[in-house]
Amino acid sequence: MFTNDVFFFAVMLTGAVLAGFSGLIGVSRARDDAERTGLRLLLELTLATVCFALLPFPLYAALNSGVVVWSLASLTLGLYLLLQLTRIYAKASRYRIVQPLMTMSLLVFSAIVFTIEVINVFWWHTLAGYAGGLLWLLVLSAVQYIAYICYDRSQLDNHVHQATSPYQPRYRGLAADRLRRHHLANHPHRET
Repeated sequence: MFTNDVFFFAVMLTGAVLAGFSGLIGVSRARDDAERTGLRLLLELTLATVCFALLPFPLYAALNSGVVVWSLASLTLGLYLLLQLTRIYAKASRYRIVQPLMTMSLLVFSAIVFTIEVINVFWWHTLAGYAGGLLWLLVLSAVQYIAYICYDRSQLDNHVHQATSPYQPRYRGLAADRLRRHHLANHPHRET
């Protein structure tokens, strides 16, 4: 069938393992609304990775044309990435995120991969374009898995308690924390 079918099976197996571990960890953790949303996103990304790794096989069996297979597969992957971009952006603006720079960089790279998938649909029609998008989906799954495992509600609560003034943002970032002058009487590093 394909000369690179081992690649698709490896991506499928990795996505299935991530989905299994995330399901096991998700069952055992007490969750708030933000954590449930993160788990839902993680399960969606891992299961989508498995489905998109399997997608070329029935397409190739039905159409028997590599150009059409990679165009259709890239089109569906591109549409899925566009859907996830809008959903993640909406969820990021709804919930306070602890790492906004990381989230925005993942969204920018996802937009770049979406553009590559669109170019693959209309111009390249290659396995490489689809494989790059599939690998990016696997990377997004792995990053979401790590973010879900490392999610600590107390860090988010500390950011909320530190921001007592309504004019002070809830999350300032590390550089803004270091550059901000501390005039509070109870600050441990105040000038003598």
